[in-house]
Amino acid sequence: MEYLDLKEKAESYIRLVRDLYLKLAFAEEDPGQKEKFENEKKRHTALLKSMKWMEVEVAKPIVAEYPELIRRLREKEKRGKV
Repeated sequence: MEYLDLKEKAESYIRLVRDLYLKLAFAEEDPGQKEKFENEKKRHTALLKSMKWMEVEVAKPIVAEYPELIRRLREKEKRGKV
């Protein structure tokens, strides 16, 4: 059961991060920053498609590190809307 929960969290975090990068890229005016966000969105899309996040050794760091990444990306998104 714990393994299933780990996989589900990893997948949802990756999807959320991908979507946040998409929103940031859409709103960004600086071409260099826009490209960076688009590349990150593509990287996370590829990770989802690869299914590597289903491996415990990949899922564990995602579940550990992505909540902080999500927080930072949401802050950037909020700053862009002000």
